[in-house]
Amino acid sequence: SVDSIARFARDTLKSGNGDEGLVAALASGSMSAVKWMEKRLDIELDKVAQLGGHSVARTRRSKGGMIGQELVTRIARIVKTFAADFKNGDGAAAAGAGNRGVPLFRLLTRATATRIVLGEAEDASPPLGGVNILHYSLADKTRKKQANSTTTTTIQGTLKGRYIAVTTGGYANDRRSHGLLYSNRPDLQGFPTTNGRWATGDGIGLATAVGADTVDMQQVQVHPTAFVDLDHPTAARKTLCAELLRGVGGILLKRTYTTNRFVDELAPRDEIVARMKSAAAESGSPSFVILLSEAMSQAAGKHAEHYLKKALLRRFESIEDVATWGNMSTAALKQTLTEYNRHAAAGGAGPHGKRFFHNTPIDTEGGFVAGVVVPAIHYTMGGLRIAPNASVIAKSGAEIKGLLAGGEVTGGMHGKNRLGGNALTECVVFGRTIGQRVLQEKDEWRKEEEEEE
Repeated sequence: SVDSIARFARDTLKSGNGDEGLVAALASGSMSAVKWMEKRLDIELDKVAQLGGHSVARTRRSKGGMIGQELVTRIARIVKTFAADFKNGDGAAAAGAGNRGVPLFRLLTRATATRIVLGEAEDASPPLGGVNILHYSLADKTRKKQANSTTTTTIQGTLKGRYIAVTTGGYANDRRSHGLLYSNRPDLQGFPTTNGRWATGDGIGLATAVGADTVDMQQVQVHPTAFVDLDHPTAARKTLCAELLRGVGGILLKRTYTTNRFVDELAPRDEIVARMKSAAAESGSPSFVILLSEAMSQAAGKHAEHYLKKALLRRFESIEDVATWGNMSTAALKQTLTEYNRHAAAGGAGPHGKRFFHNTPIDTEGGFVAGVVVPAIHYTMGGLRIAPNASVIAKSGAEIKGLLAGGEVTGGMHGKNRLGGNALTECVVFGRTIGQRVLQEKDEWRKEEEEEE
């Protein structure tokens, strides 16, 4: 089937019933975002996979496979180059004589944003004239060689500009008892998360303190597959088992001595998690097995290699070995794979409604790769309410002048369920929207100033 902007938007809305304007902006800006990444970051996104809830294969990745990590690494490298250029004076020269003595780019690390002050609300003399202020604290570590000790000094500072862009991520690891996660979803206490300790929603607090509205704060996505590290099975933070592994054909299995498959592995994430809860109640086991044939493992590329290296996936020579390791019946598992191959060959909707059977038939006599997975908190669909132009919306419904936001810190786009691949797409699409808007309006301001002179 041929993909299109309308089809992409339709799939996204069907999955989450989110904001139509934001979804339209995502879909219409997605292909130009791909072209920008390929050109600006010098990366080939030539691998395409079909993830859950998508009606066609459209989720792109590079040959390296770990696309999120690769994008962040390449963008960080460019940003650090900018910082070095301005520090050495090259950037200032490139900026032109009209910006003498003004540092156009500063990269602050180990800094914490503490407060936003909007220009119109600032009681200052003289008035700031629409300039916004971001207050921050910076941890400055000084090492004393003679005493062989390190002293940390906290420095308070401010940044001023016409725009403040909030791109600080979600709150999927906010473990505070009255924090954003548990106050909105108390039922998720005790669930593991795939997010790092930084995902505490601080940017949402900064923006709401100046009147920003929020939306869909109760909508938190529990991802169906996070790896259980068998050496640390109770760890609160778990490594994501990327949806790509199911996209290339990986199947989910109950750890029982009867029928093993229980769900369409390419269904939307919320549907899979619901079925996992029912299956766990039936089997008495809270964990599941994800199984890939050798061909599926090869198709997963760097993802499979990465998980194998971390011992989150393991290789098995036979289906008997998988069954013994996974505490499953060999006969039942063989029957499961035989039926899976039969439905894949017949076409149409197989058991549990599955319609897409990639990398089949499965060689039941061949090698396998498998790991243990559980559902885990992965993504927060709620956040700051924004317009399609990335402006943050106030509780009054008006756009807040000079305050922009993009990425997981925002809400409304994904509704009750985010499709795999849409998070990175959202970051690039709305990141470019923010950048293009700032540049365009900067030129308009310059023109107005010249006309006034």
